Amino acid sequence: MSKKNFLFQNKDTKSENILEFLYKNLYYDKKIEFTKNHLQKMLESGFVRVNDRICKSPSYLLKPKETVSIVILIKDIRRFQKPITPALELQDADILWEDKDLVFINKPEGIPTHATLDPERDHLDAALKRYYKRKTKETPYLALHHRLDHGTSGIIMFCKNKELNKSIADLFSERKIEKTYVAITQNLKPHLSSWEIKNSLARTSSANKDEKQKMQSVASEGDLAHTSFQILESSDEFLAIEAKPHTGRTHQIRVHLYEFGLPILGDKTYHNSESHRFKRMFLHAYRLNFFHPKLKMKISVEAPLPELFKEFFDFDF
Repeated sequence: MSKKNFLFQNKDTKSENILEFLYKNLYYDKKIEFTKNHLQKMLESGFVRVNDRICKSPSYLLKPKETVSIVILIKDIRRFQKPITPALELQDADILWEDKDLVFINKPEGIPTHATLDPERDHLDAALKRYYKRKTKETPYLALHHRLDHGTSGIIMFCKNKELNKSIADLFSERKIEKTYVAITQNLKPHLSSWEIKNSLARTSSANKDEKQKMQSVASEGDLAHTSFQILESSDEFLAIEAKPHTGRTHQIRVHLYEFGLPILGDKTYHNSESHRFKRMFLHAYRLNFFHPKLKMKISVEAPLPELFKEFFDFDF
């Protein structure tokens, strides 16, 4: 079960009740609004440590500079979360294709696909529920089986039918849904018109806990990552590249292009000296092809390229 560990230090010069300390720090620092009754139950259940020793007493007085850690289930964070601050209001034009069972959304860049640890941060799942609430006064069942990084735009599929949920999950897990992305990169090296990369990816380890976690290719113990690439357009400075991932690893396309020497424009995680020049990361989920398990027919859905992409090339699709 997903969980998160939070660490605090009593920086006050006087002792403080641990229950009050946790309530205050979780609320003001992490925007998690637990009730004191819930926090007391967590203490009594052994989820809290003081200086790495379990503390079960809600009345324990923290001494100055003592550290407190608390393990919280992600589902509990979301249960007690503060209301989301809307940042996206979906319109009819954002719905790319829909039937009774599935809906495809054109996600803008800069918004997460699903909820994050910041309970006030808006996300696509919440925006879609608000959209249906405005249209039908009801919120349908919505299941999400894939995601896009917050900086990536393009197609996201939601399943609206619980009975079809497993079939859709199987399509993704068995890699029977073909995904096509378009990326714009710097033209930094000689290249073929098409190529593929197949290697293993794993998370990097860093002593700096505040550093954004990245992926990298490894010789062993990683997860297989396989992507096919094709040049769509080129200029002296830039390339437009079609990318088709055959596996679904975190940051897969971004890492493969970066390590190949063709970093995506605006990618500040796998960055280059020019990344600050661009308003966004130029990676877009352009097309999804799959066999609809209920309609028994092939479906192809496309998300139009954002206008910023067209400032680099006159795309003919």
